[in-house]
Amino acid sequence: MRWPEGGIHHYRYAVAAAGDGFQLTAELAPADHALSRAAPMRLRAAIHGRAAMVGIAGRTCGGREIGISLKNRK
Repeated sequence: MRWPEGGIHHYRYAVAAAGDGFQLTAELAPADHALSRAAPMRLRAAIHGRAAMVGIAGRTCGGREIGISLKNRK
């Protein structure tokens, strides 16, 4: 993944079952923490049910909280 400050960031991804959905986690490699304060250090997305409710939470290398919640309304 590339960020505005330049450089390529390396993430490790993991997927796990979570009830009627799954959880996807992305962790920035510790060696890349100093490359960009705006880069997400950790992101966790939880996707549940057929309605595709998605929640994403995380924190940047600079300590800023990241969060978004989406729901597919049919």
